[in-house]
Amino acid sequence: MMSVVVYPACIMPVACPACGFTGNIKSEDPPEKDFKLNCPKCKETFLVKLNHRDFYRVKLNRPVSYSIDDIDDPFAKKAKSGKIIDISRTGIKIEGKMRSCSKDCEKEGDILTLLFNLPPHKSLLKVKGEIKRLIIIDDNKFTMGIAFINIDVQTDLAIGTFLMP
Repeated sequence: MMSVVVYPACIMPVACPACGFTGNIKSEDPPEKDFKLNCPKCKETFLVKLNHRDFYRVKLNRPVSYSIDDIDDPFAKKAKSGKIIDISRTGIKIEGKMRSCSKDCEKEGDILTLLFNLPPHKSLLKVKGEIKRLIIIDDNKFTMGIAFINIDVQTDLAIGTFLMP
């Protein structure tokens, strides 16, 4: 069964994963559990999953350099590269190519140094993060969920400002 993920609210925009028809679900109170929905256009039934994250996430496509070693230059020999898929106040999700990572390389629990910038600022943010989840998608691609550690005030402010609507 196909599914979509939404933040629980009294008015939730939802797009049918089968035909792309969009509409709003309205209720007096935000739902507490996932639920099924029938598309009014194509009549396909799909699952609406509720996102219960504590912090808002923004989808992104920004380059990131990272290393298990401490780095200050994104082009350092120790640095690997990937792209940030999404970001929140507490962490990021990175996608990379398998040549940059292997099952024997980065592991859940490892601490990384991350270097990236967020619009409109051009200055690099340097953040430490712990790999919470490593998913090998196929022979060519992986994703890592990384939780920020001891983020400094300026970096927290830069990320928070970027995330503001």
